[in-house]
Amino acid sequence: MSGGEVDPGPDAGEESTPTLAAVLGSDLLGRVTKRRNAAPRAANVAEAEAAQHAASKEAATGAACRSELLTRPAAEIRPEPIRWLWAGRFALGKLALVVGEPGVGKSLLGVDLAARVSGGAGSPDRGAIAPGRVLLASVEDDPADTIRPRLEAAGADLTRVEIVEGVRGEKGKRRPFCLEDVGALDRKLAERPDTVLVVIDPLGAVIGSATDEHRNNEIRALLTPLADLAARFKVAIVIIHHLRKAAGSALHRTAGSLAFTAAARALFAVAPDSEDERRRLFLHVKGNLAARPPGLAFRIVERDVQTSAGTIQAPRLEWEAGTVNVTADEALGADGLDRGTPSELGEAEAFVREELSTGPVEAQAMFARAKQNGIAGITLKRACKILGVDKSKAAFNGPWLWSLPEESSAEGDQRQGEESMIPFVDLDPLRANRPIEAVPGGVEGVEEGHSHEGDHPLQAGHLCGEETGGPGPDPAPAELPEGLPVEATAP
Repeated sequence: MSGGEVDPGPDAGEESTPTLAAVLGSDLLGRVTKRRNAAPRAANVAEAEAAQHAASKEAATGAACRSELLTRPAAEIRPEPIRWLWAGRFALGKLALVVGEPGVGKSLLGVDLAARVSGGAGSPDRGAIAPGRVLLASVEDDPADTIRPRLEAAGADLTRVEIVEGVRGEKGKRRPFCLEDVGALDRKLAERPDTVLVVIDPLGAVIGSATDEHRNNEIRALLTPLADLAARFKVAIVIIHHLRKAAGSALHRTAGSLAFTAAARALFAVAPDSEDERRRLFLHVKGNLAARPPGLAFRIVERDVQTSAGTIQAPRLEWEAGTVNVTADEALGADGLDRGTPSELGEAEAFVREELSTGPVEAQAMFARAKQNGIAGITLKRACKILGVDKSKAAFNGPWLWSLPEESSAEGDQRQGEESMIPFVDLDPLRANRPIEAVPGGVEGVEEGHSHEGDHPLQAGHLCGEETGGPGPDPAPAELPEGLPVEATAP
C-alpha cells in the first residue's frame, strides 16, 4: 500500500453488520407497531360482537312482543261430562296415582283393575266399570310366572290384556319401556282404539336416567305429554308409585317431586290396617273431579290357577263389602310413623334420614330438595343437628357433603359423653395449646351458599383434620384431673 492511500479498514467493501442494540430496537418497534395495529382490530371485533348480541336480544324481545295470546270465548266451548272408568275414582282421559309402601298390594290392585276392565266385571263397591282393552306395563314382574297367573286368578279376559314388554327402536334394537316413549304408546293406542286403561307399574322404573325425579320442571315435562295422550284417546292412565319414608300428610308422602301429585287428577293410597296385618285399606288422598269417595278394604288371598304347566298358586284381591271410616292421614301415620300429622321438625328429621339413607348428598342438593318438599332451610338445619349429621368435604375446593352418623343419635350422644372423659395418658399439651391460626384456610370454610348459625366449621367440629384428610388441631382436652403435676402442662 502506497503512502498516500488510506486503509479502508477490515469491513470495507462488505455489508455492515447491525449491532445488538439495533436488532433489539427493531424487534421492539415491530412488536409495538403490531400491537397498535391489533388494538383497533380487537376493539372492532368486540364492538361487532356486542352489536350482534344486542341485535339478537332485540330480535328475541321483539318476537316475544309479537307473540299472540290464544283465547276462546267460554260460550264457544262445548261442555263435556266427566266419563268414568270407575265412578268417583278413576276418570277416562286423566292421570291417576296409586301409592303405598312395598308389599302392600299396589301391583295386585293394578292387576285387579285390569281384570275387571277386560272381563267386564263390576267395581269392588258394586258400581260399574267401563269395559275395554288394557295395556299393562308392569316392568318389574315376569310376564310368564307372575303377571299372567295373577291375571287369570283375578278373572281377566286374557285376549283383551296386552303386556308391554319393551320398545323396538329405529334400528330394530329392543330396549325397556320408559315414559319418554310416549310416541310409541301413542301409536299403539291408535292401533287399539278400544283401549280404556293403561297401567304403569312402578313409576320409578320407567323414568329415564336423564330425568331427576326430584326436579319439578323435569317431572312436569315428562308427565304433560302423557296427560295429553290420555285426554286425546280418552283412556285412564293409572300409575303405581312408592311413598317416601319421611313423615307428613298423605298428600305429601308421594316419593320424588311434588309434580307427581300435582299432575295426577286423583291420588289413592294403599296402606295396611294397623289392627289387622292381613287387611289392606284403599283410601282417597286427592281428587278434584268428584266428591271424596269412601275408603275400601281388601285382603290378599291365594287361588289355584290351572295352566298347561300344571296348577299354579297366584295371589288375588278379595274385597270386603261396605266402606271404612279411616282417612289416608290416619292410616299412613299408623304405617310405621307417628299417628296424625307430625311437627315440621319431625317431618324434616324423617326427610333427612330418607335422603341420606343411601349415602352422602351435597348440601346444596339437600336444601333444594327440602324446599321442594316444603321444609324450611332453618328447620332442615335443626333436624341435621338433632340427628348428628356429619358434614365434610371430599376435597379442599369440593362441595360440602352430608351423611348420617354410623350409629343412631342415641348411641352417638352416649358415645360423645364417654369420649368427653379423656384419659390422662391421651393428653398432648403441645397439641392442646396449638392456636386456631394453625388451621389451614382459617375458619372460612362454611358450607356453600349457607352461612347460618351452626354451619361454621368450628361449630360443627370440622377443623380440616381427620374428616378432610389434611393436617389440623386435635380437639381440646377435657378438664385436667385434680392433682395433675404442673410440669405435665408446660409447653
